Amino acid sequence: MPKKRSESKFWNTINYILSSPSKGVIESTRLLETHISNSKSVNKIESPEGSKKSSPHVKRPESPEPVLSNLKVEKKITGDYSKFKSHLNTESKIVLIFGKRGSGKSALGLRIMENIKSETERSCYTIGISEKLLPSWISTIENIDEADSGSIILIDEGAISFSSRESMKSTNKELSKIMAIARHKNLTLLFITQNTGMIDKNVLKLTDSLMIKEGSLLQQEMERPEIKKFYLKSQELINKVKDKKIKYFYLIDSDFEGILEHTLPSFWSQEISKNKSQFQ
Repeated sequence: MPKKRSESKFWNTINYILSSPSKGVIESTRLLETHISNSKSVNKIESPEGSKKSSPHVKRPESPEPVLSNLKVEKKITGDYSKFKSHLNTESKIVLIFGKRGSGKSALGLRIMENIKSETERSCYTIGISEKLLPSWISTIENIDEADSGSIILIDEGAISFSSRESMKSTNKELSKIMAIARHKNLTLLFITQNTGMIDKNVLKLTDSLMIKEGSLLQQEMERPEIKKFYLKSQELINKVKDKKIKYFYLIDSDFEGILEHTLPSFWSQEISKNKSQFQ
């Protein structure tokens, strides 16, 4: 009601001004200034603090730059580690990382990714790890086609299911497709799995490097024959390490073979360790 009376008074005054030309300029100026001032006051009352809408998408805060922590050669068997590192940084590589549950596979994969990023500025992606757990320079994707050419992709074992024989066939077809795309787009692919028993031998043939973490007796029996000899050799060498075994892995590649030590990635957390491929 008060607002209606105010508007009525305003228009009555306008009519008065129009009928009295001598007062037109002075009265109209005064009236309009008063009306504008009142309108602003009303707007301030109707728009209290805190009514601003927040952005529907909250961007992750910028993370510190990736930290380089070079892998250390614990025992060289053959080859040139510096040559392996150079090729890993600059070329398309398909790397298979496997070992028992809790052996540090994801930590190793993310450490390798962080090292490459710190030295080359290649784009980094993961499939199977929640983006909210990762620094802003790593993006989570659902399909390898989303990755830029020349980038690095870490695929966690939880992102691929081996729940039945039929799904095993389709999964191996998908892995073959992923590896073919990786070659075409010059990608480095870090694939993490608990064991290789479910992976087709033709897929294994496309692998450039094997990184084997600490295993178990049961896993030893489940590995594919093509991999078993490397697995047995790796366990013999890792068992000779006097320090915590979780820090070490066996590498076999065309450039180098030996036992290497790695640190945790700079952004590591228990949440990443417990991640079970839940995209949120």
